[in-house]
Order: sequence, then C-alpha cells, then structure tokens
Amino acid sequence: MSKEAKKSVLRAILDDVYVAKNYDDAMLAIMNRLGDPNCIIRGPDAKLIVTKAQMCLSLPKLQQYITNSFLKFEGMGLR
Repeated sequence: MSKEAKKSVLRAILDDVYVAKNYDDAMLAIMNRLGDPNCIIRGPDAKLIVTKAQMCLSLPKLQQYITNSFLKFEGMGLR
C-alpha cells in the first residue's frame, strides 16, 4: 500500500467534505469513499476514520477532523 495511494484517497475525502453542503452529505461522502471496494484504506483504519467522524456533531468540526487527519498523514500535523 503506497503512501501516494493513501494520500489520494484522503485528499479525495478532504475535497468531498469541503464541497458538502451539510454534515449528512459530508458523512455520506466519507462512507462512500471508504466503502468503495477499490479504496486502499481498509479495516481498522477505515473504521477509526468513520468512528471519529461520527463523533463530530457539525460540518465545521467534521471538516476540521478530516483536515487534521490529512495533515497528520502528510507529516504536517501538530504534535
């Protein structure tokens, strides 16, 4: 599993979440991306993303979580 492939999936999720009009649309986009049989993020990683995303109770909080996840994966997150 290459870092580039994971990056493109996380980037796609990030893009989807920021164009979503509301929280439900953003969650649906996340679920669709992670539920795709070709998605390289699977198992515990996918489950963790969904679980933490569901804990966000608003679209801005969800956008913040996905952005932080992406930045952490890229090595740019805060420690």
